[in-house]
Amino acid sequence: MVKSQHSSADKTRAKILSSAFELFTEKGFTGTSIRDIANDAKVNINLIYHHYLTKKKLWESVLEDSSSKYSIDVKVENYDFTDLKKLLIKLTDSYFNFFKSNPKILRLINWVKMEEDKNIIIHQNYMLKIKPVLLKMVEAKLINLELDIDFICLFVLSSILSVFENKSIVFQNVEFEIVQRNYMNFIVDRIYNSIKAN
Repeated sequence: MVKSQHSSADKTRAKILSSAFELFTEKGFTGTSIRDIANDAKVNINLIYHHYLTKKKLWESVLEDSSSKYSIDVKVENYDFTDLKKLLIKLTDSYFNFFKSNPKILRLINWVKMEEDKNIIIHQNYMLKIKPVLLKMVEAKLINLELDIDFICLFVLSSILSVFENKSIVFQNVEFEIVQRNYMNFIVDRIYNSIKAN
């Protein structure tokens, strides 16, 4: 009997988390109510408070869950540290393809950036994935040793995210894929010229 109740509670939590994820990515934290989530999950509103206590704790759970479910695979051993330009192309392509395949994560990141609380768990997760690769670049003396590695992480991630944030302006073109690729090449060139070793 206890196992059945535990399983039922897990299913309820999962339904609430799934509905909260969908609504938070659509409307953000401020635009989503607990009642909206309860209605979407088809659960009693009190169950949300029972499992998550507050809307803020549910929001944080959604961010943590999203960070672990939608994780980009950036491993140092997958990169060749002899050619900075090729390495940057591979790194930016990995992130570009990840965000292109997971637009809801991109929306969630944008909502997080707009919230007053500035809870940046999800954004930091994607920045931290870049850091070991950049540290290896430093070790290989491919990048300027005077630059702050955290600034470079932010610069790389922000540059990639800009492709999606500006797509309504930049990519209103019949040759969408070509324009997108040209823009990514432009970004790689800017990053390369900004961080390469002298």
